[in-house]
Amino acid sequence: LAESSVQNQMLLVGAITLAATASAASGLNKGIRRLSQLNMVLALALLATVFIAGPTVFLLSSYVQNIGSYAASLVELSFNTDAYIGIEWQEAWTMFYWGWWISWSPFVGMFIARISRGRTIREFIAGVLLAPSLTIFFWMVVFGNTAINFELAGDGGLVEAVHADIATVIFVLFEQLPFSTIMTMTAIVVIAIFFVTSADSGSLVVNILTAGGDPEPPAYRRGLGAVMIGAVAAVLLLTGGLTALQTAAVTTAAPFSIVMLLVCYALVKALRAEGSLRAAADAGAPRTGAAAEPAGTATSAPLAAATPATGYTGAPPLPLAAAERHEDWRKRLKTVVWGYDRHMRRLEAQQAAALPQIRRLLDETVLPAFDELKAQLEENGREVYIRTDGDWATLTTARDGEQEFALTVRGVVREPLTFALTDLATDPEEARPRVEIIVPTGRVGAWPLEEFSAETIFDEFVAAYARWMGW
Repeated sequence: LAESSVQNQMLLVGAITLAATASAASGLNKGIRRLSQLNMVLALALLATVFIAGPTVFLLSSYVQNIGSYAASLVELSFNTDAYIGIEWQEAWTMFYWGWWISWSPFVGMFIARISRGRTIREFIAGVLLAPSLTIFFWMVVFGNTAINFELAGDGGLVEAVHADIATVIFVLFEQLPFSTIMTMTAIVVIAIFFVTSADSGSLVVNILTAGGDPEPPAYRRGLGAVMIGAVAAVLLLTGGLTALQTAAVTTAAPFSIVMLLVCYALVKALRAEGSLRAAADAGAPRTGAAAEPAGTATSAPLAAATPATGYTGAPPLPLAAAERHEDWRKRLKTVVWGYDRHMRRLEAQQAAALPQIRRLLDETVLPAFDELKAQLEENGREVYIRTDGDWATLTTARDGEQEFALTVRGVVREPLTFALTDLATDPEEARPRVEIIVPTGRVGAWPLEEFSAETIFDEFVAAYARWMGW
């Protein structure tokens, strides 16, 4: 029986490894994202089924009460060491789970940071700590308190299932509910996909680290990482079963708890450095939004060339940290050139993808606003010319045949400035289309595409035109 159990475990490891390899090789935006979305849908469907089919009123009542009990006991439990009754429970449960999650933190932390690019730290904390915690509370209440309710009613049979084989308890619970067969199959699929996506995230992060910070390592390396994760799991199962896996997780976590403290220090240091960089950028470049324009000289239309095609925001456009690892200046130079060229190609692709949105904005908002400005300026004795091409439109005023002033509205793709991981800051995967207003003295400001309106054009034109006239 034990040999059969090991064989089944090895078959499961093999199947999950194959699925993880295919998913990891397909990349973050294909296999991993689609599997994660599918799993969330299935998990939520399973949760909703148990919630509706189970004791719904009891679950809602206990959810509120349990959160209150948790909040009231949080401080006490955080300092509880079972000093007077022995630490057997602490060793078997508390310390193990602490070690389990600490050992996962390098992979999960960087993976979440990787998919959260462009979010503020406040949004990151809310999305990683608050929302998942409340969701987990609800999940545990729905499944746990449904089981408790059946036991209180005297017809659950779940305590006996725990003593017989704790891994089967959830399936015994499903037998007490409608659609038990469907829920059992769904639960198996959800658990399997959770294993696959966990292996995917670990493989992706390990390959990012070993590739010098490249956020898109080659597909064969991502697949190889998933295979190696599966191989390590298989070896641990063969040599010691689940106990070996648990021991390996806790053993990894013990030294890494010290590394986590160093990571906290590094995060504070990185945030302070970014604050200094932002202050320097604000001092030497125009601010986002309706900011004061920098000093400069007049240029002729089209003024779309006044800003780089990438919409560069001041974030390092190169994998500089990767370059600095090479002692030979030739290798550093090659890394810098390669990184910049790769950066430009990817941003150009993003610009092309955003072009339909930009063109729609130009046709529906910018050009009608320019027509209104033209009519008003011509009433006041100015000649007006409107030019448009691709992702920009320019309104030029002239007096007595001499060009006087020009204002350009241009759509660009701007990559968000990340708070850490400078090697990854160049990935424009989540680059956002923005609209810039440019005048002869430089860029006035930039706005998110969805927040830009005709009123913005009118306000900025009048303000910039007045300054141009010396008012």
